[in-house]
Amino acid sequence: MKADVCLLLEGTYPYVAGGVSTWVDQMIRANAHLRFAIVNLAANEQSIGEFKYTLPDNVVTLRTAFLHDTQLASRGHPYTARHTWRAIRDFYRALPHADLGRLEAMVRELARDDWRIHTQSLIFSRETWDLLLELYGKRGVSFIDFFWTWRFTHLPLLSLLNVELPPAMVYHCASTGYAGLLGCIAKMRHGGRLLLTEHGIYARERKIEIGNSNWVYDERREQYHATRNMGFFRQWWIDMFMVLSQLAYQAADRVTTLFQGNFDQQVKDGCPPEKLSIIPNGIDIENYSGVFEEHERFLQNEDPERPFIVGFVGRVAPIKDVKTFIKAIKIAADRLPRLRARILGPLEEDPAYVEECRLLIELLGLGSIIDLAGRVNMKQHYAKLDIVVLTSVSEGLPFVVLEAAAAGIPCVCTDVGACRELLEGRDIEDRLIGGSGFITRIASPDDTAAAILRLAREPELYRQFSQHGLARMHRFYKLDDVLARYTAHYHDLMRL
Repeated sequence: MKADVCLLLEGTYPYVAGGVSTWVDQMIRANAHLRFAIVNLAANEQSIGEFKYTLPDNVVTLRTAFLHDTQLASRGHPYTARHTWRAIRDFYRALPHADLGRLEAMVRELARDDWRIHTQSLIFSRETWDLLLELYGKRGVSFIDFFWTWRFTHLPLLSLLNVELPPAMVYHCASTGYAGLLGCIAKMRHGGRLLLTEHGIYARERKIEIGNSNWVYDERREQYHATRNMGFFRQWWIDMFMVLSQLAYQAADRVTTLFQGNFDQQVKDGCPPEKLSIIPNGIDIENYSGVFEEHERFLQNEDPERPFIVGFVGRVAPIKDVKTFIKAIKIAADRLPRLRARILGPLEEDPAYVEECRLLIELLGLGSIIDLAGRVNMKQHYAKLDIVVLTSVSEGLPFVVLEAAAAGIPCVCTDVGACRELLEGRDIEDRLIGGSGFITRIASPDDTAAAILRLAREPELYRQFSQHGLARMHRFYKLDDVLARYTAHYHDLMRL
């Protein structure tokens, strides 16, 4: 059955809970009159588990493809004609310039007889060897490292040509990167229109991860002098993800983004501004009315010895910088003995980082103050929190801030993503509502601790922030209004 909309996802719905997955589920359910197909990209079969969401009835197809699946890479015809190699060489010679026309020429040549491509044969061919020697030139780095980095980075990209894509009128990518490239291929192979939504800036987030990673080979480790350069192979990975973003921007008919900061960065990265529109995340405020009322009752306990409870809501992973939160709690607790903290979020993503956080809590003597609770039902916990704190180094438009505001809870957030807009307002009309929390510098425990202490010691300011946050949600972030804008995009693109 042909779908109206095919969602192209990477590592999210329905296998992983989180903000993007929640957005996907809401959008499918809000468009019950449309038929949805889903293609989910994952690293390998071991990286997915049980469904975290029940699929709505209007999902007609769900397919999962694995980027590092050798079977996916070995399907199709091993023979590649000479004119096809010309198209492949033309595309690679243009890199790191993102040339959508050359990508389309390569995709069409590789799919001339059959859309399944014997990618392993392509990787191991003499023609590819000759192309690699040409691309290597005189790089000044080890050819062996160059060879294996190329193979590791580009085999998954070429394997995307073998993903079985359902025909659809509209393809909707929830990010650039691998999903964005798959969107380009889908449009080239099946026609249809391409809608791209970026929650966070994918290329920027990968740059942060790669810059801090230990898994990317760094030739500087073999050197005995300091250098300010990123390193050849780290820059290679960063350039690759930037190229994927630019290709998706070029191929997309429309691009939606969550907030003004994203908009500006996407234009800077090469997205034509006329394609862009801002659609924030939204929240079902009525669904939190009971939580709001319970939180109001919680605040009515004016016992001066009542614990002041700070919540960190999010997965325990480096990009969330939980260590800064832990250090901030140490600083604040030394000045406010009744302070208590809860870290509420999944622990599965990076077990080594979770263990580092446990050790830091122990080292700072916070075992009786910080509860590392893991995954919980947040609607059962918001009512028992005084404030919510985010110390992330990167965010899009975090759902947790919307949820906290709907529950009447002020927030303290680092100056990333849409956090400043959510707490201070985006435009004049929004800013006139008033502030609903504090913005802090990234990786600053002192800033975070100071903001926590102000909210604990100034009840009138706390009350104002609570009222302003709820008013902002009603005015700008109601879920029905937000989802209606995506529905309008779908119908417009289907008419085209």
